[in-house]
Amino acid sequence: MGDSVEPFRILLVKLSYGLSTDNVKRVKFLAGLGDAVSEQCKDAIDVFKELQRLGKITPNSVEFLKALMEPINRLDLITLIGVL
Repeated sequence: MGDSVEPFRILLVKLSYGLSTDNVKRVKFLAGLGDAVSEQCKDAIDVFKELQRLGKITPNSVEFLKALMEPINRLDLITLIGVL
């Protein structure tokens, strides 16, 4: 492993900057995170870490991320995801 940052992690940080608090609430609901987990996830990065832990998103599988962005009308972020 080199000193460079993974493009996937950079993507997740960029997405987190683009998501409002309200967007994050909706993403948690759409992702099906339980109430206890949802409460522990304070921001988008926490949500993304949990989705990685659950195996719902990986550097090679971002379709679930795209599916979460469409219902919250964040087509701009879907485009960003497509760049990965």
